[in-house]
Amino acid sequence: MECDKEFSKAKKQKFGKTGYNINNLIDTGKVAVNFIQTYYNALNENNIQALINNKTFRNYTTIKYNMDKIGESGIIKFLNNFSCYKIKVNNYNYIDSGSRRIDITVIGNLVNESENINFNQTFIICNQDNSWYIKNSIFLTF
Repeated sequence: MECDKEFSKAKKQKFGKTGYNINNLIDTGKVAVNFIQTYYNALNENNIQALINNKTFRNYTTIKYNMDKIGESGIIKFLNNFSCYKIKVNNYNYIDSGSRRIDITVIGNLVNESENINFNQTFIICNQDNSWYIKNSIFLTF
């Protein structure tokens, strides 16, 4: 198959506003680490109100645990389940995805006197109005 040289050199045309790419202007690694520290410190300190105050959750935030899809009304109840555990983060990774999104995965342990549960939590965080919020999260125990 031959390629039209003029066509292959053509650049993508831009129509109207192309958006604001915050991820090109920031250190996404620092954002990811700050998010992980803020989120799990709040859970370890049983300070869910801090996450609410800094708009970590929005009306459309969804968390999936097992087969349950937890929306706005159930998120606080779900997070309160962590009050009897100390959360230890063992490993994490992230990738910027698009212009205002970072995907983060965390591996850790939920520990109390009688249990040591391995977990993996994946987050899609998005930037809106100069703050990062959880769009979706999947929480797995194993």
